[in-house]
Amino acid sequence: MHKNIIIILLVLGAISCSKSRKYSGDYFCTVNGHFYELNSYNIDTTYQELLEVNREKKSINVLNRIIIGDSLKEGEWYFHSDYPSIFKIKIIQDSMYISMWSGGQGGGSSYYYSCQGK
Repeated sequence: MHKNIIIILLVLGAISCSKSRKYSGDYFCTVNGHFYELNSYNIDTTYQELLEVNREKKSINVLNRIIIGDSLKEGEWYFHSDYPSIFKIKIIQDSMYISMWSGGQGGGSSYYYSCQGK
């Protein structure tokens, strides 16, 4: 009986580690940025960026945000809000999509990353 429980725990641990390992690596991204200040200016920019996604135990680090591997479900948005910032990420096969927004009274910025795994 105890042997079966240990085997089940080992299999579950391997599955959660493999999920974070699956998403780690380098992604080549096209980034669209938008910056604005109320009554002053709007700036739109597009640039290329190599995004490094690191595995940290059972989690991944994306743009300095730690996401527990079990929180990510392929094809679904993962959402985190920490006022005044919003962070969303979706992974589909070897592609990663990230949307970030931050702002407050008088201005803000938004970024949209469209990334392909290398």
